[in-house]
Amino acid sequence: MKIEGAVARWLILAGIGIAGFALISLPAIHKWTWDYGISKDLGIALVIFALLGATIERWFRADFARDVFEAAIGHILEPELRDEIHWVAGFKWLSVKTRIRVQVEELKDDIVKVTCDLERELKNISSHPEQIRGTISIDDWGIPGHKTEILMCGAIGPDGVKRDQTEIKTERAGSTTARTDQITAQPDQIVKTFSRSVEYKHRNDIFNLAFNWPTRNPELEVECSPALEYDAGFSHRAGVKIEPMIVNRKTLQGTFLPYQSVVVRWWPKG
Repeated sequence: MKIEGAVARWLILAGIGIAGFALISLPAIHKWTWDYGISKDLGIALVIFALLGATIERWFRADFARDVFEAAIGHILEPELRDEIHWVAGFKWLSVKTRIRVQVEELKDDIVKVTCDLERELKNISSHPEQIRGTISIDDWGIPGHKTEILMCGAIGPDGVKRDQTEIKTERAGSTTARTDQITAQPDQIVKTFSRSVEYKHRNDIFNLAFNWPTRNPELEVECSPALEYDAGFSHRAGVKIEPMIVNRKTLQGTFLPYQSVVVRWWPKG
């Protein structure tokens, strides 16, 4: 079932539901007997139709379309690629806007400070309510006297409420993760996440950033100390649009899959 046209689908379903309640209640109020109970039964059917159209039908249609896609595409691919198709079809979130700003600041003793600001808008692309946290994970590289730190990790849910980090955990090998509380979003709703982190590296080094959800057209800005040369980009086959602003902005013209990397590479001039 697909309802289209100028009138919103929810308005049509609401009208059907109201008509159903009217057919259920009017015979009881006016003590109809001439319809032999058909009006009441028809009203019940209309109410059920409206409820299914507003809830279960939407979920079923989305799940059915995904299952057909997996079966059809998986059938024509080599077995080694079928699991990857199932993986892609199972994504629940899509980042519809991502802005990354990396600042590489030269310090003393062959050390640089790398500050990364990250802002994302994550859309629930599933057919069900889903939960998500604002999360950032970074590594410590063992630079004496300079420890990696997470300065900020937060999220704003569909309700507009800002949530700050409630958990910071250090894993093995010095990896640090910060998280907010869970946020629930309905289908098509957006959760905004943001973070700021600091890592310390060497003057000739590299910075990598990977995401755990697909990311559409991510934007990257890099500001580097004058004594350093640098290159930056995306580990992706799609083209990159460069905007010559105060700090050059690179925008990937495509969709990043999880665990593909944003890369910033720097080295001393000369």
